[in-house]
Amino acid sequence: MESESFIGSEPSILSVARDGSAAYAYLSGEYSLARLNIAAGSRDLVFTADPAGGANQQYGVYDMTIGPDGGLAVSSQNAFVGRLGGFDQTRPGQYIGVFDNGILRPQIDTNSSGPFANLPATFELAFDDSGSRLYAYNSFLSSFELKVNEVSSRGVQWRSATGELVVGYGTKIRSAQGLLYASSGIVVDPEKLVRVGRFEDEWLGSDAVVAPDPSAGRVYFATCAGLLVFDSATYARLGRLPAGPGSIQGCPRDLVRVGGESLAYLTNAGRLYLVNIASIPR
Repeated sequence: MESESFIGSEPSILSVARDGSAAYAYLSGEYSLARLNIAAGSRDLVFTADPAGGANQQYGVYDMTIGPDGGLAVSSQNAFVGRLGGFDQTRPGQYIGVFDNGILRPQIDTNSSGPFANLPATFELAFDDSGSRLYAYNSFLSSFELKVNEVSSRGVQWRSATGELVVGYGTKIRSAQGLLYASSGIVVDPEKLVRVGRFEDEWLGSDAVVAPDPSAGRVYFATCAGLLVFDSATYARLGRLPAGPGSIQGCPRDLVRVGGESLAYLTNAGRLYLVNIASIPR
């Protein structure tokens, strides 16, 4: 491990800008989003995911991802309205939207369109390479909806939805060069609506997270057992790095490529690690 950084209370989701300049984290202990200036090693922006401006409600965040233009796409859970008897009190408030420097673009997806409209959902998010498409996978219901949203300067607009292309409760998705990579190992063409392949390893399961790296022809997975490296063209496993006893606190919550040589690895214990890719045994 090269280094670790503290970004706030109970970070549970991480997204890194494609140029490696900044990272956003959802701080579940604060019901807020924070931006980390990676060069400075400190946060420079904190805001809530409230579509009304954050004056009265705090929204839980299920997933988030940064687009090519720097906009932060967020899928919300419920609105936090206070505590009673030591427990958080919430009300429904599900939406998908895009923030620019903490300001929400006006058009949002309220989960009210298409064949799966208004059903319970926890949406995993992934931008395409252009930033004009935002894919959202419902990892909550067995229908396993995958929907496509159009993205513009106005915000997010629902386009289509298809069931069971990707499957698995809690499965995460990432996009690269026209394909969607699921943490379960499934690879999908989301425009043609077909599966195109699958990565296989005994470590892959419900605890995995995924980070494709098309420039290097690699796909990385992090699991409770350790890190995996695959060839993106042949699906062959190229390396694995076991998580040694005591070396990692917690299991993976997110995995992203940072710069040219490292992976950023966030665990459910709130620890952020940087792993040198060259250190992963082949």
